[in-house]
Amino acid sequence: MLELYTIDGCSRCHLVKLRLNELAIPFIEKNLFEEPRYVEELLKLNQPLVTPTLVDEARVFTGKALWDELELNK
Repeated sequence: MLELYTIDGCSRCHLVKLRLNELAIPFIEKNLFEEPRYVEELLKLNQPLVTPTLVDEARVFTGKALWDELELNK
């Protein structure tokens, strides 16, 4: 299942969550402010720390790659 790393107040995180829900793609949200261990998980996957980060098994999507994957740039 997809994992989406987010933080409170992040407008891009909100847009990604909306898009995943719109596409009916299940995901687990991992809010870094709610669970500090998620920070350590994310640092192992992606440095520097960036939110939103979408993880699908071995693939990590951030920034433009994430926008392209979810077609948010159109």
